[in-house]
Amino acid sequence: MQHTTRRLVRPRTALATGALAVGLVALGSAPALAAPAPIAPGITAASITAPAAATVGDVVDASVALTGTSDVYAYELVVEYDPAVLDYVDGSATAPDGGFDAVDEQDGTLTVTHTRLGTSPGLAGDLAVDLQFAAIGAGDGTLDLASVTLVSEDGLTTTLAAPSTAPLAVTAAAVPPVDPAPVPVPDPSTPAGGGTAPVPSPTSGATGASSASGPLAFTGSDAFPGILAGAAVLLAGIAAVVVAQVRRRRSAGTR
Repeated sequence: MQHTTRRLVRPRTALATGALAVGLVALGSAPALAAPAPIAPGITAASITAPAAATVGDVVDASVALTGTSDVYAYELVVEYDPAVLDYVDGSATAPDGGFDAVDEQDGTLTVTHTRLGTSPGLAGDLAVDLQFAAIGAGDGTLDLASVTLVSEDGLTTTLAAPSTAPLAVTAAAVPPVDPAPVPVPDPSTPAGGGTAPVPSPTSGATGASSASGPLAFTGSDAFPGILAGAAVLLAGIAAVVVAQVRRRRSAGTR
């Protein structure tokens, strides 16, 4: 009689094999690890400051402060003002190193943009942007920080609308006083009652003495014709005497 021997599976081996199969199935069906969620840039506060008063012709220094920022790879600041009172000074905006900057001024709206470049790290902490404006007219020169927009490395944005205002009054420049017109000094020769002072007559005083008749009246060029006439008379008299003497001598010789 032939006997058949069957080998029984041990219970421990069966349990281990089943557990391994269940583990492989569970591992194959497990979902992939989730990627980290993108992070938006952070900011605590934003403000703009400027002097409270200025005079036409002054340069106004203003500053935009971004407090408590994190993961900032770009930002955009929008400042509004009255273009009849203030004018942005070209090239006055400051920015962090390691980025590209642009400033656009359009009819009282100034847009300042900064973008990180290449491997430049993101910005964090307290940031400041300094600006300058020329006071060109009297009036309300208030600076309004209309909006602040931050962009993170992941492309998420954080925007603050109308976070701050800096009141500024611009007054006209003082006009120097005008010197009063000089008071005319009265002419002593003018009569007190007005009118025209009498003009001395040509015949009065020393002038009258020079024009009076008599020997003393002929002086200077006026005396020259008289001298010539006297000399002519004298010569004529001498000539007559000479002629008379010649005649006398002739008469004496004939006797």
